Amino acid sequence: MWRMTSTDGKNWVQQDGTAWTASADLQDLINGDPLPPVEIAAMTGAIYTPLPGLDPVAIYLHARMRLGDPARVTGTPPPIPDASGVDSRPGLVY
Repeated sequence: MWRMTSTDGKNWVQQDGTAWTASADLQDLINGDPLPPVEIAAMTGAIYTPLPGLDPVAIYLHARMRLGDPARVTGTPPPIPDASGVDSRPGLVY
């Protein structure tokens, strides 16, 4: 379970067990539509390819990108894979 909130508290996304909730501006992250690949950390070049469905890693990375730094994270976010492999299959980093 984790929650990421913007510094002004207006925008947030949360995974509470198996349920997802988000502010209006972040609803597109949790509506079940496929998310595009996303950079793991700015300027690193490492890209995460989302799994189909509600992929916690992809949602977390997209929320972090959109909320900017410093967004506040409470709870335990999903583990972020490292860029040790070069593979663009879903769920992996390339």
